[in-house]
Amino acid sequence: MISWIYTDLMRMDERLVKLTQIRNDELRNIYKKRKIMKNDLKRVCVKPYDKDRFEVVDDYAFSLPSFNGVIPKGFKTDGASIPRIFWSIYPPFKSEYFSACVIHDFLCIKARSKNDYMLANKVLKEAMQALEINEFKIFIFYHSCNLFHKIKCLIKGIK
Repeated sequence: MISWIYTDLMRMDERLVKLTQIRNDELRNIYKKRKIMKNDLKRVCVKPYDKDRFEVVDDYAFSLPSFNGVIPKGFKTDGASIPRIFWSIYPPFKSEYFSACVIHDFLCIKARSKNDYMLANKVLKEAMQALEINEFKIFIFYHSCNLFHKIKCLIKGIK
C-alpha cells in the first residue's frame, strides 16, 4: 500500500516538474519576444520644420506585429496632437513616445476609412508598448485617439 502511494506521489512530482518547466519555457519565449520587439523599433530622426512641426530626416522603417511600413523622408508631423491645455502633463514632442506618434500621424494621414483609423490606433498602442512606455500612458493615448477618431468619423460621415 505504501509503495503504491509513493509511486503515485513520484508520478505527480514528475508531472509538476514538467508543467513548471513548460511554463518557464513559455515565460522565456514571451520575454524574448518583448526584448526583440523593443530592439526592432528605433527612434525616428527629425528636424524642426515650422512652429510646433517636424520633418523626418531619413526614411524611417518600422516593424510591428500588426503593421510594417516606411515613413518617407520629408514627412511632416506635429508629434502627438494633444490639446494645448494638457501639454504640461503630456508634452507633444516628448522623445519617450514621439516615434510612436510619428507612425500614428503617418497612418492617420493615409487613412480613408474608420477601419484605417482603428488600425492606426492599434499600431500606436503597439509602438508605445515596444518603446516600453508605462501602461497608464498607453491607455490614455490609445483611448483618447479611439474616441477622437470615432467622433471624427461620425461628424465627417466616414465609414
